[in-house]
Amino acid sequence: MSKQITVNALVEGALLAAITAILALIGLWVPPLQFITNLVWTVPIVVVILRQDLKVGILATLVAAILVLLFSDPVRAFFLILQFGGVGIVYGVLFKKQTPPGKTVIIGSLVAAVSMVLMIVLSSWVIGVDFAQWTEQFSATINPVIEMYRQMGMLDRMAENGISEAQLRQTLEQVISWLQILVPGILILSAIVSAALNFLVARAIVKKLGFKVPYVPPFRRWQLPWYAAWGVIVGLGLVLFGDANQLPALRTIGQNIMYVYVPFLFIGGLSVIVYFFKERNWSPVLRVMIIIFVLFYWPVAVLILTSIGLFDPLFNYRKLGREMKE
Repeated sequence: MSKQITVNALVEGALLAAITAILALIGLWVPPLQFITNLVWTVPIVVVILRQDLKVGILATLVAAILVLLFSDPVRAFFLILQFGGVGIVYGVLFKKQTPPGKTVIIGSLVAAVSMVLMIVLSSWVIGVDFAQWTEQFSATINPVIEMYRQMGMLDRMAENGISEAQLRQTLEQVISWLQILVPGILILSAIVSAALNFLVARAIVKKLGFKVPYVPPFRRWQLPWYAAWGVIVGLGLVLFGDANQLPALRTIGQNIMYVYVPFLFIGGLSVIVYFFKERNWSPVLRVMIIIFVLFYWPVAVLILTSIGLFDPLFNYRKLGREMKE
């Protein structure tokens, strides 16, 4: 009997591995569809782990990886599997254990971030991509951009508004400088967002297939865990320590940590405001005033919401139960 079950598991794993490979290949063959396929091609891996076990899931992932490598550009296929394969396996295990959604997304995001770092390192080692030179190429775009503006007549219009070519160049140089510093953070943040979207898509599909999935609270009850504050403390500490001791590498690491954290703090703060909009009997006048303030003073509003998101896990403004923090 056990042999029959094993054979059934292998057959099911092979079938789902083939589906995984087909979805991944569609994204590689038809680039405009890759954003969509990247959200769904790991779902069969999650399903096979839920229906069978981790060993069959890993085996199915390896088979899918081999198929993708055989029928597409090996380098692109390798990096695609590296970026999302681990996330699919981790989600399968966590879904099977009924891990709370907050912890599931955090663990999946960490796996995605580590995968992105590995991709950056391997890109430098395997295909000879010099990351430093790659970021420096941003600076080479300034002159073509200014020339394009000149040909389109935009420089003349800017001059009418008191913006000279020198000022435009200085602004572009500042933007490029920040991009060069924050490229690692941008890549890691994109990986984390992909992991979060993968979770939502995988959960929705798995639920449709009849599997039991962890409950996801409504947006107004989302809350970061209290220990999320440590990321901000470490990031800000590295920035200050790097500035004080002339250590640009530490300062850059700290800036990237802060860049990755800020969007999640903003979402946490927005969740608090939405909660009070829904749960508290605020007057219509106050609601309209808040909306107008956000629309017309959005830089200040973003700062306020980010600050609320930072302190909410510590002070629990909404008095949410501990289960919301998991």
